[in-house]
Amino acid sequence: MAGGHFSDDRLTGERSMKPEYTTVMDAGTPAFPTVPLIVVLAMPVLIFAFMHVAKGRKWQSATGAIKLLLWLIYLAYAPTVFYQYWTLWRDQSAAQQANRISVEAGQLAQASVDRAPHGLFVNTFQRFAVNGVAFQYQHQSLRYFDFLLPEPDLVALPLIDHAQVRITYRGDGEDKELLRFEIATRDMHD
Repeated sequence: MAGGHFSDDRLTGERSMKPEYTTVMDAGTPAFPTVPLIVVLAMPVLIFAFMHVAKGRKWQSATGAIKLLLWLIYLAYAPTVFYQYWTLWRDQSAAQQANRISVEAGQLAQASVDRAPHGLFVNTFQRFAVNGVAFQYQHQSLRYFDFLLPEPDLVALPLIDHAQVRITYRGDGEDKELLRFEIATRDMHD
């Protein structure tokens, strides 16, 4: 048998094949992108610099209407970014402190991926089953300028038919929340 890790059990004399897993997605791993925070902190400096240059060059177009527009954009953007950071922190804390988790390990089956553009966003739905338990992993990403909002790591799960996987989740029925997706290292290269 190739591709697995064998361990000797000295007490029983049995050999068992234990696959080594590679973690593809872990909802509890902290990942806070820094670009949106840098943009939020730099934007007031850039607005003041623009106004200083406009005043020094006596640009008539840089009067009240443009100043007001720039500040309105900033005042709408900053709370959105901070709310997204708070949501990321809350979701990652909940995943790290999850009670009543379940684990399914087995072969991946019935895999499908659907991507649907919806305005400025792209919705991705990945459906699969392990041991007859159905899962759905979905995320929404901006089509353009996705770096402007802090989002969780949006990974495409490697849904390889019959790959050995280990899924950690919580909840039942339609409300299952995927906490960790691991795939056998030997199946990553198939």
